[in-house]
Amino acid sequence: MFRYIIGLAVASLFPGVIGTAHAQYGGTMADYMTMRVCTTTSDPASAVLQGVVPGDLNCPYSRQIVAGETPPYTLRNFAANFVAAANPNCGAGFGEIVRYNVPVTINSVTHRTTLSLSNTTNQCASAQTIGANPGLLNVSVQDTSATSNYGFIMGSAGANGVTFNDAYQYFANGATTGGLPSTPICKTATPFSSARFANSWIVGQSPVSASLPGPIQFAVSQLQIIDPGAIAVLQAGSNFCSTPYVSSFHIWRPDWYMFYSGRSMVAMIASHYTQAAANNAGPGNAQAFERTYWTREFGLSRWEKWTRSDSLFNGQNPKTVSQQLLAHTTCAQVGGAAGTPYPIVTNPLDSHTSGGVVLSSVNGIYQKVISGGTTYTWYMTLCADYTNVDRSVTGQALPAIPSLYQALWAP
Repeated sequence: MFRYIIGLAVASLFPGVIGTAHAQYGGTMADYMTMRVCTTTSDPASAVLQGVVPGDLNCPYSRQIVAGETPPYTLRNFAANFVAAANPNCGAGFGEIVRYNVPVTINSVTHRTTLSLSNTTNQCASAQTIGANPGLLNVSVQDTSATSNYGFIMGSAGANGVTFNDAYQYFANGATTGGLPSTPICKTATPFSSARFANSWIVGQSPVSASLPGPIQFAVSQLQIIDPGAIAVLQAGSNFCSTPYVSSFHIWRPDWYMFYSGRSMVAMIASHYTQAAANNAGPGNAQAFERTYWTREFGLSRWEKWTRSDSLFNGQNPKTVSQQLLAHTTCAQVGGAAGTPYPIVTNPLDSHTSGGVVLSSVNGIYQKVISGGTTYTWYMTLCADYTNVDRSVTGQALPAIPSLYQALWAP
């Protein structure tokens, strides 16, 4: 779902203190889906501090950025070690991708969005020098539900076009039990409301635990990935419920995480498996999963893709791809060493999702063994960490949302 950019962490090049200054956690999932700005006082209307970001010791107060507000900083990816070696004067403030996690209001409806912009002309350029109209690589639209208290991804657009996550129903387990139809609206007279896409790609649930690590929670969505053309067909034929739906498994847990920048932040760590077991208690025969990391400071902050050992990744052996990923020093945790545990969301009551992830000293790759009816090794095959803060932004305009996305803002 999210574009992969390789990267290198150079924590010592960041100004300010990187760590847990003024750390706050708990609250709602909405708190973890939007970047924050630092303010001079506790009054949300007080002045925004420039050149300061949440987590800095000189950020005494912060609030979520609001729709239409120009961010005083951007989030960047990191360049791979070989790219950094070829551009030694770039420092930590460069990267191919500029990212904003901001609310967007269209048709009087506000959703949280992740906007990723491309800097293809000069990898050393800051957000300030990219220009007024940088290339929009992808958009991810997410929100929260007041009914289920879930946070979820509604849809995304990238190089492969626009897709909408259309969830028919979900069954929650663990901390929440029972079933709740999430989109019966597809059978009503006004089926193309944005509410249709609620509770789809689930990434967490409110309230977020203030005790860490928090409880493990999981759910199953009957998920259908559709494109705008399919919606047009549904509208034309009055067949408002898209079919077929495929059960996907979602599991999440809040915990501390040391990001590639060296910033230690509380994150909602969520995994989305492409399939669910028949008993809805695990990933079943899923062959891939994506993991996202959501923080109160920045919103969507990191993304990973994992591939099962008996599956190919872009026609390649996933173990080979994972070895290449590690060689680029893209996704190692700061201070992590071979053989040390790697954070993962697990359900200890279910064998499908139990077992630790380690940086293998033998294979030189991130891997996880998941046991069940059949035991597989999983490999991290893609990753992007967006906690490289660019403080040089001064009035950078946000890009427009593609018109095809208007369906997500239908009131």
